[in-house]
Amino acid sequence: MFNIILTGLTSLFTDIGSEMVYPLIPLFLVSQLGATPTVVGVIEGFGPSVTFYFGTLTGILAMAGLLVVLGQLSGNRKAQSMEL
Repeated sequence: MFNIILTGLTSLFTDIGSEMVYPLIPLFLVSQLGATPTVVGVIEGFGPSVTFYFGTLTGILAMAGLLVVLGQLSGNRKAQSMEL
């Protein structure tokens, strides 16, 4: 039970830390790296678009049952490489 509580607290503090840093990234890009607002906009737009496309791709694969097959194949490959 204690390990579960510690894992939950670790997750909580990790989330808090990442949420605190996220708004500072554009300031860092502009002030320290000299990025233009256009570059910051492209970088900020790139993350959600990648998330959307990978989410769509994995959703299609999941509906087709291909993720299960790919997971099993990768597990078999890993087991075969450990035998060598």
